[in-house]
Amino acid sequence: MAGGAAVPIGCVSGLRQWPASIAEDAEIVKTVDSCVFCRIVAGEAPARFRYLDNDIIVIVNLLTWVPLMLLVMPKEHLSQMEMWNSGLLQRLGAAATDLGAMYAPGGFRILSNFGYDGMQSQSHGHLHVIGGVHLGPYA
Repeated sequence: MAGGAAVPIGCVSGLRQWPASIAEDAEIVKTVDSCVFCRIVAGEAPARFRYLDNDIIVIVNLLTWVPLMLLVMPKEHLSQMEMWNSGLLQRLGAAATDLGAMYAPGGFRILSNFGYDGMQSQSHGHLHVIGGVHLGPYA
């Protein structure tokens, strides 16, 4: 959201009513000013970029649990639910699959975490691309 505005709680997408804790990342700081991904987009925080266009960035995750850990996200601050219901999802998916295939030709996984129970740690919507080793049945 532009200008650091708060995101309203609650989301209706089509016929689905999402719980507030999932729909709008409840209990996670909402302001753009405090969003590390927004700071990266603005050039105020460092990152290693793997892809960049007018709407999307792909950066290397600071976490190193497996050899390939990329974060694919819209430049605009969107919640996970907003991102998944936006017109950008196809392009985000294309970037994730193209880079996953490039950096992990043996296979990779694309993940998206929703809410506290889903282990979501950032309010800025994003996809994880992980790979570079056999991931087993669960990441």
